[in-house]
Amino acid sequence: MIWLRRISAIPLIIIFVVLFIAALLVTQVNSSFANPGFYNGQLRQADMYNFVYDKALPAALDQVKTDVSADFNINVDAIKAPVASAARNIAPPEWLQAQAESATETIIPYFTGKTDSFTYTVVLKDRVEIAAEVVKSDIIHGNAFNSLYNDGISYAADRVVQNISTLPYSLTFSREEIENALKQGIPIDWAASQASAGVDSLEAYMIGDTGHFTITIYLKDRVAETITALAAVADQKIEVQFYSLPTCSTAEFTQAVQGLPIGRLPPCRPADLTYQEFKDMFNVDARVTSSIEQMVEGQIPNQWTYTDAQLIAKLGSKNAQTLEDVRDSIKNGYTVTQTDLTDKIAKTNADLASFDAARHRINSARTWLWALWLIPFAVLMLVALLCGRNWISRAFWGLGVLFVTSLVIYIAVTVTYAHAVEPRLTQELFHPSEYQGVAAVMAEKGNEVIRNVAGSFASGVEWMAIYSMIASGVVLLGLAIWKLVLPRTRGTTL
Repeated sequence: MIWLRRISAIPLIIIFVVLFIAALLVTQVNSSFANPGFYNGQLRQADMYNFVYDKALPAALDQVKTDVSADFNINVDAIKAPVASAARNIAPPEWLQAQAESATETIIPYFTGKTDSFTYTVVLKDRVEIAAEVVKSDIIHGNAFNSLYNDGISYAADRVVQNISTLPYSLTFSREEIENALKQGIPIDWAASQASAGVDSLEAYMIGDTGHFTITIYLKDRVAETITALAAVADQKIEVQFYSLPTCSTAEFTQAVQGLPIGRLPPCRPADLTYQEFKDMFNVDARVTSSIEQMVEGQIPNQWTYTDAQLIAKLGSKNAQTLEDVRDSIKNGYTVTQTDLTDKIAKTNADLASFDAARHRINSARTWLWALWLIPFAVLMLVALLCGRNWISRAFWGLGVLFVTSLVIYIAVTVTYAHAVEPRLTQELFHPSEYQGVAAVMAEKGNEVIRNVAGSFASGVEWMAIYSMIASGVVLLGLAIWKLVLPRTRGTTL
C-alpha cells in the first residue's frame, strides 16, 4: 500500500519541481529587476562612473576630432586628457553615482507600482559654477589652452597667408614669421584673460543671473602690435636688400631713382648713403606699414563681439527654446515627474491606462509573492503525506525532495550557465567593430554589463538553491540525529 502511495506521489513531485523552479525564478526577477539596488550594484560593478571619463569622453573627443571643420584644425589629442580631467572635477564619479542611484531609487518604485507618483530633481547650478572655475583654472590657465592658443594663431596665420597681397620692395613673409608676429601682437596671457572674461559672462547667463550676455574683445591695439612686429621684420629684410645693392655715384643714383616705381628698390646705392637716410628719402616706413595694415586688418577685425542674440539666431527657433529650457533647468534644477515619463511612453489615454494597469499588476504580484511559495510547499506536504508512514518519515520525505530538488537546480543552473550561456555571452552580442566613436566603446561596455547581469541573475538563483539545500539539509541532519539518539535515551530511561 505504501509503495502505491509513493508511486502516485511521483506526478506530485514533478509538479512540485516545476512550481518550485517557477517560484524561484519569479523571486529572483523580483529581487533583481524590480529592485533599485540591483541596478545600482550593476553600475558599480561595471565601474560605469569612471568609464564615462576614462573611455566614453575621450572617444567623444576623438569623434569631434573627425567632425571638426577642416579649416580650423584643433589638436584634440593635446586637449583630450585635460578636458577629461576637468570634466571629472566638474562632475566627479561620486556625484554621478549619487545622481544615478537617487534616480533609480525614485523611479523604479514607480515602475513597479509601489508609488503612484515621483519627483526627481538634479541640482545643476552649483555644477555650472564649478565648471566655470574649473575651465578657468584647469583649461584656460593650463596646458590645454596653450594648444588651443597655438591652433588659433595657426588659423589666423593661414588666413593672412591665403589673403596676402603684393607687398612693396618684393617683400615676402614666411608663415612662421606671420605666426611669430601674431604671437607678439596677441600674447597668450592677454588671450587667456579675454577667455576668462568670456567664461564669466557665459556663466552669469547660463545660471540665470542675467538675461543677456555680450562678449567683446577689443583687438585694435593687438592688431597694431601685430603690424608693428611685421613691420620690424620687413625693415630688416629691406635693410639686407638695400646693403646688398651695388654701389654707384650720387649722380648715377639720382638718375636711377628718377621715374622709379613706388615700392621698388633702386638698382644701386651711393656708398655713403645710409639705410635710414634712404628710408627717410623715400618714406619707406610709411609705405611698408600701410601695405601690412591692409594685409592684416582685412583678416583681424579691430573688435570682436558675440551676444546671446547671435547665439540664438545661430541655434534657430527650436534649439533656442532648448537653450532656454536648459537655462531654466540650471537655475531651478532639472526635475522629472511621472507626468514627464508618461508623456514619453503613453501617447493616448488608453496607453496610459494600460501602463498604469501593468504597474498595479506588478505591485500586486510583488505584494502576494509570498503566497506563490505556498503552492509548491502545499504540493510538497501532499508528497510527504503520501510517502511517509509517520510524521518523522513524512518530514524526511518532504525535506529530502526539497534538498534533492534544490541540489538539481543548483547543478543545472551552474552547468547551463558555464557551458551554454557564458560562452555565447563571451562572443559579444554587440560587436564594437561595427560601430565608431562613442558607439563602439558603449557597445563594448554594453557587452560587459549584459554578462554581469546574466551572471548576477544566475548567481542569485544558485544562492537561493544553496540556501534551500542548507536549510533542508540542516533539518534533515537534525531529524536523523534525533531519530538515532531518541530511542537510546528512551531505553536508558526505562
